Amino acid sequence: MGNKVSKRIGIVGALFLGFVLLLAIVGPLLIPYDANEQVGIPFSPPSSEHWLGTNDMGQDIMAELAEGARVSLIIGIVAALFATVIGTTLGVVSGYMGGWFDNLCMRLVDITLTLPFLPLMIVIAVYLGPSMYTMIFVITLVMWAGKARQIRAQTLSIRNRGPVLAARTMGASHAYILRKHVFPSLFPIVI
Repeated sequence: MGNKVSKRIGIVGALFLGFVLLLAIVGPLLIPYDANEQVGIPFSPPSSEHWLGTNDMGQDIMAELAEGARVSLIIGIVAALFATVIGTTLGVVSGYMGGWFDNLCMRLVDITLTLPFLPLMIVIAVYLGPSMYTMIFVITLVMWAGKARQIRAQTLSIRNRGPVLAARTMGASHAYILRKHVFPSLFPIVI
């Protein structure tokens, strides 16, 4: 019973995500209005001209929705990619090298994880100015630490396994070990 419900919820979520992606990609091409221009009478109800009506300034709500979806997806995807690259790089290097570098990196991760997200975003946005780049920077600044901790834990496990120890015993370079043994094992977690 619970499996059917979760499957339905997953299908509804996938359909909603597909709609948002479609709206973000195709919406600006299909909607003839600019999201920032007054194109109708304020508070107009939905009609054939304005499918979702207009807001208090006479801007088309469907155009605003398409523009907002596009900007939100860009910020989310770019921030997630940056956080993944930074977290993966630091986690792999920290876990593989160990020692003082690992301790230093993990203290940096601990400090980053204790930062309150919303006040940090407000302070940085006031200092740097509100923009898409500021949002990407702040989200990346907060998200990389959790990824680094997960990747480091997996790297610590992998570096003490048989194939890595055998390669190290036979004199393989660190680059070879990382390329042939560590990265392939980490790839599913990174994805």
